[in-house]
Amino acid sequence: MIEEKHRLSLIWLVLGVLLAGLGFVHPTHATSPDSVHYLRMATDFRTYDGAFPPGYPFLIAFISYLTQLPVLWASKLVNWLALGVSGVCWARRIGSGRAAGLLALWLLPGALRVAAYTWSETVFVVLLLEVVWQAHSVWYWQGNTTDSGWASVQLAGLAVALIMVRYVGLFVLIGLAGLIIGYQPKGSLGTRMLGRANANRRGLTWALLGAGVGVGLLLVFNYTSTGHWVGGPRLAPTDPWPQLLKITALGFANEVFLYNYRPGVNWVGFGLAILMQGSVCLFLYRNLNRRFRWPPITSLATWMAATGLLYWLILITLRILSPFDPLTERLMMPGSHCVLVAVVLALGQSQHSMMSKSPERAEIRTNPS
Repeated sequence: MIEEKHRLSLIWLVLGVLLAGLGFVHPTHATSPDSVHYLRMATDFRTYDGAFPPGYPFLIAFISYLTQLPVLWASKLVNWLALGVSGVCWARRIGSGRAAGLLALWLLPGALRVAAYTWSETVFVVLLLEVVWQAHSVWYWQGNTTDSGWASVQLAGLAVALIMVRYVGLFVLIGLAGLIIGYQPKGSLGTRMLGRANANRRGLTWALLGAGVGVGLLLVFNYTSTGHWVGGPRLAPTDPWPQLLKITALGFANEVFLYNYRPGVNWVGFGLAILMQGSVCLFLYRNLNRRFRWPPITSLATWMAATGLLYWLILITLRILSPFDPLTERLMMPGSHCVLVAVVLALGQSQHSMMSKSPERAEIRTNPS
């Protein structure tokens, strides 16, 4: 039986082998036209046109410089290192065992494909999870004021880093602003708790303002460098509503059934995928519905799930306003990953709650012999 402290390292090493193997055997070394764009910027930053933010190409160029690897393989190393850093950070917060469960989500076919490609989504998802953790920490901060201020600075920096990897990261600023505006403190909290809640709200507000300044500087840099705020016009006439509904339905079907449908695909395979996934859902419902309870709205799991839903909402809105790619697993995956992380956190919390309430488990904990 592998010890918990080694399980995390083992999963990370397996991911490294898989990412390297998929990169070697793929005809284009797991690259796409977007990948070529990233690699060209990493090779010569003078080709920067603002179509993609500069964060991911900068990381590739930095790792390539440190390791002297070609930018193609440096990009694979960037993704793998990002997963390792994420695993270490979460192990310090929730323990190596549960962190291994979070890292194992990257072994799912859709997530593994995204991580294998030279795409910015891997780094984006890692940063997104950090932003949610930090925002949750600031909102429910119970420490001293000095540390609270530093936590707000960290949140602002993470939010800016997220947007420097993908422009859609701006959605977290929308979420934070909505949280601040919609917050209504309860009068029953008491003077001390009410003061703490208002102080935490101010901390989140300062983080939002700091992130706004950072994003403003990025946009000014884009405009002075390319003549456009975000790489050219983004809004244009898009597909008719029936087609948009079909794109959205297929996007969610791909995520729910873990089957990347494409037009002209074999419907028998798609039907089998639906049957298999439905069986898994039925099994989980029959075995967890009496014991599993979703944690309260204040839990990190709920915040993760809400973040995934908000991401999907913003993504679909953008797709309505701009005719970019269909809602493939690459675009949908950040929302799906947040929801899956929420489920893993909720299951771990529910299991801990059941163990705490069980006399037998309490006996085991207090009398290991």
